[in-house]
Amino acid sequence: MLAFLVSAFLYYFVLATRLAPSPFDPETQKKLDEFASGVYGRTWSKNLSTTDGFEQAPPEKPVDNVAEMSSSQMVQLKSWNESLAPQNSYNKTLDDFYNISSDGTNLWDNDPRLPQWIKTYLNWHKHKRKTWNTINWQSERWLIMQCLAEQGGSKSLTICGGTADRLKPLPYLLRLAYETKRILLIRWTKPAMLEEFLVPPKGGVDWRTPNWMAKILSNVSRGALYQDGSMLRKVAARSKPLVRSRYQNYHYGSQEYDASLFEGEPNFAEVYSSVWRLFFRPSLSVASIIESQLDTLGLVPGNYASAHLRALYYLYADGGEPSEKVIEGGTRNALNCASQLRPGAPIFFASDSEKASNYSQIYAGKMNAQVITRTPSPNPPLHLDRCKDWMQRPPSDFYDTFVDLYLMGLGGCATFGKGGFGRWGWLISGNFSCKINRRTKRLDSIKCSWQNSSETARQVSMPGTPLFLEPMDPIPSDYLET
Repeated sequence: MLAFLVSAFLYYFVLATRLAPSPFDPETQKKLDEFASGVYGRTWSKNLSTTDGFEQAPPEKPVDNVAEMSSSQMVQLKSWNESLAPQNSYNKTLDDFYNISSDGTNLWDNDPRLPQWIKTYLNWHKHKRKTWNTINWQSERWLIMQCLAEQGGSKSLTICGGTADRLKPLPYLLRLAYETKRILLIRWTKPAMLEEFLVPPKGGVDWRTPNWMAKILSNVSRGALYQDGSMLRKVAARSKPLVRSRYQNYHYGSQEYDASLFEGEPNFAEVYSSVWRLFFRPSLSVASIIESQLDTLGLVPGNYASAHLRALYYLYADGGEPSEKVIEGGTRNALNCASQLRPGAPIFFASDSEKASNYSQIYAGKMNAQVITRTPSPNPPLHLDRCKDWMQRPPSDFYDTFVDLYLMGLGGCATFGKGGFGRWGWLISGNFSCKINRRTKRLDSIKCSWQNSSETARQVSMPGTPLFLEPMDPIPSDYLET
């Protein structure tokens, strides 16, 4: 009898053990709970009684613990969450992922300088602008080039760098967005919206940030903010939906870009002007000043040389400017190099030093040359990241940086030294064979002598099109923050 009772007890104990749900270890339970809350960013709500715009509703009676859900509920929840995921799975290869064809209205369709991967990515990018919304944004992956006044945290988090620091790495970040399947957008609030200075051209890339995404970005706890190049690439390659970038690099991402070239693909410098023109043209206010300055200064696009001197790049320990002798020597050398690029042609000279600009006129008289400068207002031009009272200034106080940038680029030939601004103007010009880089490593060590007019002057034939492309359609009233 005792043996029978023991056998019966063991039988029912084993049967009950098999039928009872197995306990989960803490790590497994955490993953299940995360799944229940919606791995694609949708909150699993007990009170959700409608489909909220989706075809499939959640299980009728959600429970607190996924382990207690029936198998049919688990299948229904998985199916519902997956319906919120992008149609193009992030597990697909790049060729299969970017499967959107051009609609035939894009600037990039027929540009021979652009590699095919850029055209393929931008077709997808344009399509994505028509499909994203506040509901599904976390099911996408984003790469935001940002400079926000409300970035928060330590003081270093509010440092974005100057204009070149922020925008010059554009081709590299475009490539990173392509390789990591992310939607590339740009968002500034410091010192103003970028749209105050630059806007997308019609048929180009709409990089503007929607109002609802701007509100998400204003929450500093959302997403990952990275400035270091190696960490940015690692984080962007992960599945985190929102990655913010304040990428700054001595080479502006050119080395990283060129390290990933396909066979026969143009390098960073060769493709730069084409990429720039897809993303930007001056805002109407800035464009008006540029056109006025060209007329006033007598500069013909494609038929002058540009010389840039960052005389105040390295201030002395006491905060004072370099001596007049140093500034005058740098000015002479910059102008000499420009004369070699286009002998006898006008030279547009831009500098952050008023002393350098004044001396350029003295030297021009000695050499019987036409050297053109302009006096910015304020003078010197305000640095986008070092102006302490930027919050009290109107955007127009920062226009001159962009005016000088375009005046340098429109010449077609450029010489530059310290700093990234002069080289940036040359990159935008698109005439990457007409340059003299006076800087080797970290010193201005390339010395030039003056060259008088000759028949070897280099000319650039500017296309018979308007100076600037037509701007993209006006921004809807609810599109950007007011």
